[in-house]
Amino acid sequence: MVYIIILLITLFIASKASLMNENITAVLMIPRHRLWVIIYLIILSLFFGYKTYQLFKKIKTRFPFQFMICISILFMIIGAFSQYNDTGNFTSKLHVYCCMSSTISFLVYEIIFFQQLKFENYDLYSSIFPYLKKLIEFLLLLLIVFGRINSYIEIIYIITVMLPLYLLEKNNFL
Repeated sequence: MVYIIILLITLFIASKASLMNENITAVLMIPRHRLWVIIYLIILSLFFGYKTYQLFKKIKTRFPFQFMICISILFMIIGAFSQYNDTGNFTSKLHVYCCMSSTISFLVYEIIFFQQLKFENYDLYSSIFPYLKKLIEFLLLLLIVFGRINSYIEIIYIITVMLPLYLLEKNNFL
């Protein structure tokens, strides 16, 4: 249920600007929506961080996941508070780099998790990882087609991160 709520909130926030030509950052720049988008991004980063932490607790790994997850959460929150504008000043660059690095890192964490899960529970791995792989491929294809990050890509990103988490929960792994 939480996954559907997050997806619906994402759709609601993204729809406040052009889905094709803008992204959630554009909504973040609208003064009347700024606080709500910041709250959403903080909750989203904490949710992704918590779920990722739960994943890594279930497998044997030497990956320094606790520290890295905290850094990713921190970067997403810094990105939410960093004011973006078209001038390319320091805060704009900070926003872009922090948001991009945290979003990519959560995908990388899921890939690392599934690569380890392959050795510990191959049946579960083989039933879920192909979905993650295809969704990542679809994200990359959309990025090539659109040539920039827009709300469609951000919505597919949310689905890409959350679908494997949902399927793992459905299989009583989380």
